[in-house]
Amino acid sequence: MVDDNCRSTTCLLVLCGLPGAGKTSIARKLVEYINERNESAEQCATPKIIVHHVCFDDIASDYARGSVSGASGHTFSAAFDPTVWKAAREHAYAQIEERLLARQARLKASEESSSRTAAEQLGGGLVVDSGNLVYELLVADDNMYYRSMRHSLFLRARSYGAAYVQLHVATDVAQAIAGNKQRPLTAQVSDTIIERMAGLFEKPNAEIYQWESTSVTATLATTR
Repeated sequence: MVDDNCRSTTCLLVLCGLPGAGKTSIARKLVEYINERNESAEQCATPKIIVHHVCFDDIASDYARGSVSGASGHTFSAAFDPTVWKAAREHAYAQIEERLLARQARLKASEESSSRTAAEQLGGGLVVDSGNLVYELLVADDNMYYRSMRHSLFLRARSYGAAYVQLHVATDVAQAIAGNKQRPLTAQVSDTIIERMAGLFEKPNAEIYQWESTSVTATLATTR
């Protein structure tokens, strides 16, 4: 798996942690940083990074309001609706898979084009223009408190030849509750949900699960 991560030009970064831990703030700052980097990359002739931020909370909010295609008939409510939650998660997973599939299709087209070019060259040497190299970062932003949720994304990344990395934003319950209260009212969850999720949370454990070997843990103090 490590070798695949080193070779791939696409990476699926999965954020996990309690509500209010600061995952979305990290994701947005990362997107901002990469976009700024890309502006300077044009001048330095370094590879660009295309970044996609898939925020599960934003999709769930849009879905509840009926503003997502296929979500009509739902009326927004602050109360938890398991039907809407499930539908929104499926929509988020579909977005991620769509990005990975598009990436695979682009790579295949590029390889076919390179093969044609190589066949036309004397000696069969393949010329690679590093200036056209583009990397992609796909950020999946959610609580992902069950290991099975993360493993599902790991399998998707592997099936499409993308690298896989996990970032666990670690907080205690009190910190998560405080962070949750700083979020917009429509994005907040109850203290009870945070407490329950903390009890169920399955932290990345590379010693037992090898596929979680590319995991990083950040604390609240380093994300605020």
